[in-house]
Amino acid sequence: MSNVIWHETKMTSNNTPSPLVASASSVYPSTVAAWKAFNGTTSDNQDAWASTSGVTDAYVILDYGKEYVIDRVKITSVNGAVTFGTKNFEVFGSNNNTEWTLLSSELNIPVWGKAEAREFIFNKKGNFRYLKLRTWGTYQTVENYVGIGDIQYGSDIDKKLAIKNYVTNKHYSMSDNTIIHLPDNSTKNMILHGIEQGKEIQLDVPFDKHTYINDKPVASVSGKVFTQDIGIINTLNIRENREEKSIVTTWHETKMTSNNTPTPLVASANSIYSSTYDAFMAFNGGANITGDGWAAAIGTTDAYLTLDYGSSREINCVKIQYMNNNDITFAPKNIIISCSSNDNDWKDIGNFTNLSFAQNEIKIFNLQSNISRFLRIRMSMSNGANYIAIGEITFGKRSEKEVK
Repeated sequence: MSNVIWHETKMTSNNTPSPLVASASSVYPSTVAAWKAFNGTTSDNQDAWASTSGVTDAYVILDYGKEYVIDRVKITSVNGAVTFGTKNFEVFGSNNNTEWTLLSSELNIPVWGKAEAREFIFNKKGNFRYLKLRTWGTYQTVENYVGIGDIQYGSDIDKKLAIKNYVTNKHYSMSDNTIIHLPDNSTKNMILHGIEQGKEIQLDVPFDKHTYINDKPVASVSGKVFTQDIGIINTLNIRENREEKSIVTTWHETKMTSNNTPTPLVASANSIYSSTYDAFMAFNGGANITGDGWAAAIGTTDAYLTLDYGSSREINCVKIQYMNNNDITFAPKNIIISCSSNDNDWKDIGNFTNLSFAQNEIKIFNLQSNISRFLRIRMSMSNGANYIAIGEITFGKRSEKEVK
């Protein structure tokens, strides 16, 4: 069972409630102080943190006062002008406010809406007391500062039932066949022997060490009545043990500069609008630039792109981004992903239909797991235009790792 836990802060100043402390490398006026990024609200354009005018590279730090498991962040944009929103950011974790571990880096994020919340899952997961979020860059040159409406850190935690021995402070579970473990020095037993009798029985001491039922019946009573020696009694302390796992995605980035560079990458298409929208433009990492991407020839609404990695890659997901173009009618409606080891025999590993994209929108699709050298993306039916286009395509591998 999976459960995302957000470590809410709801701050009312830079050091309340205790033990929370917020700080920033730059603050515009006091009305948009560091703690405003951790107060849990975005009521207006002053309910946020913003850097000093002229500073477009700044960071904000949160000290929880104790360690928390962290593997994601939820960022909410300012409830106002979005042109100075979070275009690029990095998140770092630390336990001494000196040595920092990079947890996540996001570049060229699509433009935000007002007070829009987005969740970002980190590549690394761990226990941290201090979290630093650095943001830089704006969406328009007219803006000369950066700002964030709200920041929340959290983690995805798997749960399972386990038993804790409160004397030895150890846990026991079905996974290691130790679900029943009763030390003989505990002070109370969880299992009652008879409801009416109100007695308790000791389970951890072997039966030959205790005379549980006396050999001789009690005299001078009606019928046969036996007594029982209870001795030391035991207890179990049951709690929920949280098994923490991290979902890690490795993206096979290409950043191509032509149809066959860098070596050994090769991109091709069965149709192109012009050399300005050649095949490699879907694999160059620049979809956030206006007009950057691949497009098919006019009148072509069924076309495909092929990517040759030059060597086999493990693939089980794909990230597809539409162009930075407010005309979304060119976006493909149907997409089929195929793989091959020889560019001749192809196998479909993903089929997605009735799609629509917003400007710069990124969609991530799970694929059948495979190890292949060649990937083909067939796109058919636009959303109204007489040809199809796409901004960026990146293949990757998702895996689950336990955090120790």
